[in-house]
Amino acid sequence: MKTPWRHLAWLGSVLFLAVSVFAQSGPSLNGSYAFLANVKEYDSFGDTGGAVVGILNFDGAGNVSGTAALKARTGEPLESNTASSPVRGTYTMNPDGTANANLDFTDFGFSAKLAVVITDGEKGIQFVDGPGSTGPLAFPLALNPILQGAPEAVRGVLPADFFLQRFRPGAQAAGTIPLLLNRTYNDGVAIYSLAAPATGSGTATCPNGTAGNWSATIPTTTVVMRNTSGDFMMPVLISGCGGQSSRNYAGLANLNITPNGTSLVLHLTGSYSSGTGRTTTGAPPQGVYGVQLLGEPFPNATMQTMNFDGSGGITSSGIGPAGTIALTGTYTANADGTGTISFVQNANPTAVQTFAYVAA
Repeated sequence: MKTPWRHLAWLGSVLFLAVSVFAQSGPSLNGSYAFLANVKEYDSFGDTGGAVVGILNFDGAGNVSGTAALKARTGEPLESNTASSPVRGTYTMNPDGTANANLDFTDFGFSAKLAVVITDGEKGIQFVDGPGSTGPLAFPLALNPILQGAPEAVRGVLPADFFLQRFRPGAQAAGTIPLLLNRTYNDGVAIYSLAAPATGSGTATCPNGTAGNWSATIPTTTVVMRNTSGDFMMPVLISGCGGQSSRNYAGLANLNITPNGTSLVLHLTGSYSSGTGRTTTGAPPQGVYGVQLLGEPFPNATMQTMNFDGSGGITSSGIGPAGTIALTGTYTANADGTGTISFVQNANPTAVQTFAYVAA
């Protein structure tokens, strides 16, 4: 004969077993995701930021691999540089479906620490960068080392590596650019300016790993300070790794006065990066796709349809500020879902556009 206690104990064990059977773990990252990340940095000249597109492969055990293509943002009326790089890193999962990823874009010369959330039943991800991201798309705000000297003049050096990486993503420069800024006053405003053009030169490691040289000239620098803060403008002419570039830099300036001298710190305005990803099978696109294209820093946008014929041919019809445009071209497809598209305007065969894409 069973007592009520024994009945209750038996029922409790059944309930316990039932609960354990239906317990579930949270979402996980496992598989290949096509991703697009935009890096925004607001300054006066639009020389910073960019876009990165590629594939991230999460192995389910905390490791990430993949490939990426970078398009830098430029304030010049010319095409900016593009580059490609392998991606390596690690990630950790949290029980609530969020994750943290540390990624190294080897040939771009920067790393990214991302906060990730899983969406769409593990078919999608969204992410933003966090503290600790480095490199040409998310660099320290202060141009270091800082300038030091007497209040009437500040002298110091700027890292050439910073400017060469802006021009040649993935390059590294050894050496600095010396600066001497004299101070004058105008109606209570302190103005620091170059006494003479600043120049520097040194050795460089180019994106392809070969050795080279760099040289740079800063023709003028103007820092306008009211009390201990202000703004600066600084053009930089730099050459290296087979080319040359002229860029303008602008941002905030802070003056720090200490018993050991005065430090002038130049800050570029802050940046952030965000992006999305969708699972990919690696299959090439086929059929008609609707596409929205956005351009910066000179705002422009077009809406297009792209018709992939499945054998490397593509046609497109788009509409934008300049009206309707028809394009014809070709595309290539890689096994991992990445590829390139090359377009020619039907009305202007000399106008060629090339895009990197990922299939998701």
